[in-house]
Amino acid sequence: MKKLLALSLSLYLCTTLQLSAKEVQLGGDTIGIQITYDGVMITGTYTLEIDGMNYNPADQDIRPKDLIQAVNGETVTTIKELSRQLGLAAEHKEAELTILRDGETIKRKLLIQMINSQIRTGLLIKDETLGIGTLTYIDEQTQTFASLGHEIIDADTKESIQADSGTIYESQVQSIRKAKNAQAGEKNAKIDFEQPLGIITKVNRYGVFGEIVGSSSQPLIQTGTQQDIHLGEASIYTVLHDDVIEEIKINITKINQQDNQDIKGIEFDVTDDHCINVSNGIVQGMSGSPIVQDDLLVGAVTHVATSKPQKGYGIFIEWLLMESENETTNVDN
Repeated sequence: MKKLLALSLSLYLCTTLQLSAKEVQLGGDTIGIQITYDGVMITGTYTLEIDGMNYNPADQDIRPKDLIQAVNGETVTTIKELSRQLGLAAEHKEAELTILRDGETIKRKLLIQMINSQIRTGLLIKDETLGIGTLTYIDEQTQTFASLGHEIIDADTKESIQADSGTIYESQVQSIRKAKNAQAGEKNAKIDFEQPLGIITKVNRYGVFGEIVGSSSQPLIQTGTQQDIHLGEASIYTVLHDDVIEEIKINITKINQQDNQDIKGIEFDVTDDHCINVSNGIVQGMSGSPIVQDDLLVGAVTHVATSKPQKGYGIFIEWLLMESENETTNVDN
């Protein structure tokens, strides 16, 4: 049994080292993240009156997080396309929706009301989600990128977003709302939709991943494993103003060794006076900021302790590399 355990540990370490022992371009850029859906997402429903009766689509088993993929058999991927098809169906006062729910395709009837040429259906919808994050690295060899380091919670449904399409764009930080105890701070950034950096191919609990289409002049850096990390001084790289990447000093206070992919492997305190003065620590929009120690890229910022904004958490870089490797393998196959 001891030999078997030793062999398993050796295989794990070899796999981790193989994934992590590579050079990548250091990130730190603030990016705009635009996630699109495989259809039009229902974010909620409301009650309206149709033919003298109260009607709510929820009564017909139409739910938040449902993805509308077709109306009367016609494919829709945007709100504009959905509106057009509902307009065509309005004279019949109803339409058949093709919905994707939890991987299953179902059909539901939707009633339609026209008031002064305006379509009313009782649905609240959207076809994209926008947010701000930080680019962690670019792998020039595979032309892939990783960012964020944690899941994205949809502001409307309050649930984790699982998607496989979208775009990241260049962004400029215009201001920062300082963090306070029990109140998260935030980067306020302008997204340049004319400057795409990458195509998103995967969004999951470990971040945002995809194929790079833009260019970066950031330096190359060797990646390390969790075994390379030690308590003490390190740095994160992020933007506090405009598009200037700055080195922010931190102190790693705890290392949570992990055998499987997980978040919050690294705990740290921000010690940089400039950062504390500008943002009072970690704020929303810094997620994905690369963590560097001893000239090795070892992790990415993921969370902040809201009760103490200068205390942050990070994910080990090997878990992000593993996600990128998996994505590249899936594309190749």
